[in-house]
Amino acid sequence: MSKLPIYEQQTVPGSVRASGQEFGAGVVQAQGQLGGVVADIGLQMQRRQDVIERVQLTSEFDKWAQDSLTALNDTGDISTRATVEQYTNGLREKAAEIVKRHGGGSSSRAELQAQIENQAAQYAKSATAAQVKAQQTIIGNTVEQKVNELAISATFA
Repeated sequence: MSKLPIYEQQTVPGSVRASGQEFGAGVVQAQGQLGGVVADIGLQMQRRQDVIERVQLTSEFDKWAQDSLTALNDTGDISTRATVEQYTNGLREKAAEIVKRHGGGSSSRAELQAQIENQAAQYAKSATAAQVKAQQTIIGNTVEQKVNELAISATFA
């Protein structure tokens, strides 16, 4: 009959398969990975907060610029260059104020500044377009008035 190997015979007495240090190293490594994961989560939370704040500040600037442009269009002096320059300078000042209020990191601040500057440029173009349109209206009204004056003077002549 065949002899079955006994368990004690398969191992060498006194040999160590894993040391206590290796077991401890695994725990420390896991704790290190956990720390990295927690740091990543914190970084993602900060980025999300920066994005939310950028959106809020961008919306605030957009509302202010739109309200200012509407008020500018309602005034009679939009056709003058000084009025549009004053509006453009106001846009720049408001943009600088908004960027200063942002509490995010430097990369987030740079993104906000680029967005705000882009919006300011678009509103400045809109103001210039409104200025040109107002000037064309003034020229059209002046020409029409002169034509009417000539027609009246030709009628009575």
